[in-house]
Amino acid sequence: MWAKSYNPRPMSNLSEREIVCPACKQPVMAEVWSAVNVREDPELKDLLLGGELNIVECAACKEPFHVDAFMLYHDPENEIIAFVFPMDETLDKEMMAEKMNLDFEASQATLPENERLAYGPVMLQGLNELVTFVEQEEEVALQGEVLEAIAKENGIPVRHLRPSRARDQELPRALPMLASDGRSDRDALIAGLQRLRELNDRLTVYTETLSRVSKDPSASISFL
Repeated sequence: MWAKSYNPRPMSNLSEREIVCPACKQPVMAEVWSAVNVREDPELKDLLLGGELNIVECAACKEPFHVDAFMLYHDPENEIIAFVFPMDETLDKEMMAEKMNLDFEASQATLPENERLAYGPVMLQGLNELVTFVEQEEEVALQGEVLEAIAKENGIPVRHLRPSRARDQELPRALPMLASDGRSDRDALIAGLQRLRELNDRLTVYTETLSRVSKDPSASISFL
């Protein structure tokens, strides 16, 4: 599991611990990242995406291996605080999620109100799942930049959601909104997405959003 308490202002932390080499079964002292803050240490994000984070070489047999251990991943700019559990974690996911939320709330309560995070944690299992999550977030941001350029050229109004609010609603952060009298936010978004598709049908994040929102009459948008 993870420590009963953790830094409520998560910073990068590299610590030495004893690990059993999976190849030769010998104990190895290794330096492992237990917390990563990519605003403070952006190079760690590159190591993560390159599959090089928490890779160590056994001093006995010289075989490299990945250390599968709990890690806290923090990306303040994208409002991500992720509890990354090891793949061999045997506890029930619902139990882990409940403890994660309780620990997060208790830790944030120790901070002055103006220093508390305005977004909650996500639970992931294994670095591969974290890599997939981060890559998806980067793709959303990249396609959002393309949208901004297209919208500027074609006079399409764009409204923005905070990263965590967009994630909670399964929406991109930048939304093309073609409003008119009597048109709801949902209808304005659908009209904007349809116009965007006419101009560029290769923005998969937006075409998938159009398909989902169009099929869900109850879909709504909260910009707060």
